[in-house]
Amino acid sequence: MRKLRQAPWTGQLLCIWAQPLLICLCVNLFYQIAAFFPNQKYLYWAQNATACKSHLPDIVLDLHSLNEANLVTSIGDALPGVALVLGLVLCIVTKDIEVWSITILNQTFLMFFNAICEFSTLMPSSYGYDRCMDYLGIKSADDYKFSVNLTGSCVAMIWSGHTIHTMLGTYATCTIVGRHYGCAGFLRRTCNGSGPEGRTVVMWLAATLVAALLLLNKGHYTVDIELAILIGSLTLTNDSLRAYQSRFFMRQAVFVSGFDKEDYEAL
Repeated sequence: MRKLRQAPWTGQLLCIWAQPLLICLCVNLFYQIAAFFPNQKYLYWAQNATACKSHLPDIVLDLHSLNEANLVTSIGDALPGVALVLGLVLCIVTKDIEVWSITILNQTFLMFFNAICEFSTLMPSSYGYDRCMDYLGIKSADDYKFSVNLTGSCVAMIWSGHTIHTMLGTYATCTIVGRHYGCAGFLRRTCNGSGPEGRTVVMWLAATLVAALLLLNKGHYTVDIELAILIGSLTLTNDSLRAYQSRFFMRQAVFVSGFDKEDYEAL
């Protein structure tokens, strides 16, 4: 692994870094296209069903009446992107293509199935119909047109992409810091070896923070966030999935001159 990190930035090496990113971009484009249809369907459904313009009953969302864009909205939307970008930038700085590849492949895996869930089952927006219309900047469902929205559509429910991306970025950042910046505690298990790894605990704390922002802003239903934390945790700590991603990485990395398979260590 050391030989790969010390390899110069050649076109061959850049191609290896680009391959998981290209797969990720294709799947995220698929998600953006798939997200258009449930959002359009919701707008027409809510427009014609006058009794269904609010969010579904939710024990946490019903505790407060805040339901408009504000500073909490901006912070909640920015945090996932900042966390993920930070993790990926650290991968580049340390030339840790392994964490880069696994992080991107995890995002790809999660967004693919998220697209299927949102396309298959429609949940009314946690924003409610009126705020959704304001968010999209339209007056009626007929005005809705396809556009790319990195923070998701009004009906990007089922599981929270904000939470998933915050967890992905935090996990990657803690992994890089633990591996390259002398903070090995992130990679060790807590509670004398019987508890979760330090990076997993920090990931859950970050998920809790973004969850509070989302619920205060009615950005997601409580169940969306609960599912995101469960699915994200099972995905990022899944040894079988990680082994598959590692094999994918190996197939790409063996093309780099001077790379020795024996140097490879699983994340």
